[in-house]
Amino acid sequence: MIPNPLTYLIHHHRQPEWTQAITLAKTHHVAQISHKASQRILNASGEGLEVDRHAYYNSNRRRQHPEESRQPDELDQVLTALVEAGFDYQPRYHYVIDEYGGCVEKELVQIVAATDAQKKLMRRFMANWCAEADATFCTNNLKLLLISVVGITSTERSFPGCLSFSKFDNKETYDFLFEYLLVHVFINDIPPFHVIIADQGKGLIASYQKKFPGVQLQHCEWHAAENIRAAIAKGRYTKEERQNLHHLTWSYIQSITEEALEINRDSLYKKLASTEVTYIQKNWVPKEQKIIRCYTKLYVNLGVYGTSRTESLHPVLKEELSPSTPLPSAVQRVARAVNQIVKDLVKAEQEGLTAYPRTLDLKAFHLVVGKITTQALNRINPEWEEAKKLALIPELNYSTMGDIVEQGIDNLIESGQCMCANPVRFGLPCRHNLVWSARNGYAFLISLIHPRWWINGPPFEQNASWRP
Repeated sequence: MIPNPLTYLIHHHRQPEWTQAITLAKTHHVAQISHKASQRILNASGEGLEVDRHAYYNSNRRRQHPEESRQPDELDQVLTALVEAGFDYQPRYHYVIDEYGGCVEKELVQIVAATDAQKKLMRRFMANWCAEADATFCTNNLKLLLISVVGITSTERSFPGCLSFSKFDNKETYDFLFEYLLVHVFINDIPPFHVIIADQGKGLIASYQKKFPGVQLQHCEWHAAENIRAAIAKGRYTKEERQNLHHLTWSYIQSITEEALEINRDSLYKKLASTEVTYIQKNWVPKEQKIIRCYTKLYVNLGVYGTSRTESLHPVLKEELSPSTPLPSAVQRVARAVNQIVKDLVKAEQEGLTAYPRTLDLKAFHLVVGKITTQALNRINPEWEEAKKLALIPELNYSTMGDIVEQGIDNLIESGQCMCANPVRFGLPCRHNLVWSARNGYAFLISLIHPRWWINGPPFEQNASWRP
């Protein structure tokens, strides 16, 4: 008989030093310190603390005692974590109903959440502009997906506007997510985003058409190219032929005019087998207006051609996450990451108060320097230089061009006399908007610049009628 029954592994948690050891081990595990490094730290305390490898890597899992591992307890922890982090959240549950109509099981299938700061960013920078949506996995122990709706600020940085942990990636998931945006964000006549950039997930496509019937869907170029390459890879081509086909695929996707699109599409067809030509005609030609640059270059998308911004945020949000992270801990860690991103965005915008490109023509820009972001100045500067060249052409019909400008951006594009990206895609003046100021030697006014680019600009509801 063993003198001390606490020697048995099953009774380790009853030892006096165990509570102290496992508490320290949990903090080490959260900080992603290895078991070996954690044990060295415990040994250095000189108190004889020890946690075995199995207990260490399971220290932050749901505890094994039935009374401590019930699903409602974990849900309470999740909701408490959301409240403490300042999130406005909306949970969705799946209920199992017995034959008598009573609820016998309640399962969390989705949480949608956003802070007040995120809502303000969405209203200011997403409304009537664009958003990206994408999902990532391996973020928590319940294997819930993390779906991000991402926008772009006036400093051209990405921000997570709305986050959702979800068990599924289907139409119901995006219905619930988009309904949250309509009820909690885009309210009081604030319009939703004008363009949504995403991959070709069936759930999102089916949902946005119902929730946002006037929104333009734009597909990610990179995902399109990879899908085409994967389909072509089934054919028997040499390495050189595959590389050439990949180049032709990108030329097709990045066709800058409709004439170039016809040429690049035919060039790709000539190198493909008949079955693969049929694949392109069936699966991609009908989607060309959602992918090909000659169409997407005129969308209100802030120069975005894919979901790379959303995917670049995934490592930031997942930095401290893993498949074994308990959902309450995952919520807390994501909240910390989001709050830090928001702080960095505010700081970046304030830098424009004193910083500006030294190559600016201050005679023209002095009314806007310190009032709009450096990124906006950088986009306007090349157009100002082109406007000065246009101002030197005596035969240019300034009166006609001025009339077009005064009619607004929509008529300017429809007239065919200006196909510039700045007014349509960015809300910034192009060379044709600036030519009058260049000709007369005047500084241009801040009214030519959409308020989304103003430093500490107003929320969108005050800018619904903006025109340059």
